[in-house]
Amino acid sequence: MPSSVMSSPAQRSTDIFNSDRTTNPMSAGFYRLEPGPELIYTYTYDEMKILLEGDMQISQLKDANGEDVVKEEVNAKKGDTFFFPKGAVVRFRTKEGGLAWFCGQRARDGA
Repeated sequence: MPSSVMSSPAQRSTDIFNSDRTTNPMSAGFYRLEPGPELIYTYTYDEMKILLEGDMQISQLKDANGEDVVKEEVNAKKGDTFFFPKGAVVRFRTKEGGLAWFCGQRARDGA
């Protein structure tokens, strides 16, 4: 059964699949971002996203070692794919709203 793990009026992450492994678990599902406050998220697991529709502006603020990085904001569009390593700090924004598929190495509701 789908589970909403990260939710606010501007964003929602819904797990569709979760492995039952106690080591190296995996979760996958949909992430929706609506116009509104930006999200600054610290990844405690590795994750990949592919943008399915809409737009997202994505900036990496810290690398996997916690070091500040200077990365240009990416204007993501349909079909763009991203990898976020454990420890990275990433900012998500949108102008029109966006929907992405994610797959992360985390347990159910671990976002």
